Amino acid sequence: IPFGWIVVLVWSAFLEPASKISALLKWGSLAKYGIKQDMKGIVSKFLIDQRPPLMDVGMVDAVRDGKLEVVNSEIAHVTADGVKFKNGVSKSFDGIVFATGYEQFQAHKHWMDDKCLKKVGVG
Repeated sequence: IPFGWIVVLVWSAFLEPASKISALLKWGSLAKYGIKQDMKGIVSKFLIDQRPPLMDVGMVDAVRDGKLEVVNSEIAHVTADGVKFKNGVSKSFDGIVFATGYEQFQAHKHWMDDKCLKKVGVG
């Protein structure tokens, strides 16, 4: 085993449980707010899922305070004033934030036409 992997394995043996405990202590259960919590540790998220860990900059507090609403449904299509979700719910929004991670808009190309993709700079 290369030395770099030994360092990662030793580091993750400590960091994985510590990051899980830290997340539970900081946020508790967020299920009642509609936020799905992934209980993988930092290393698993990054190395296995290729996702960065959650970096909360006030979003959790805004959801708890009722300033933001979480909708756990895929988008069927964007309307003139909001979004129609696949679960049948329609919501009006002042703005839509596409928080799609590092693969910008890859998962959303099935419902955005070429004109829309070009307008947001990824087409």
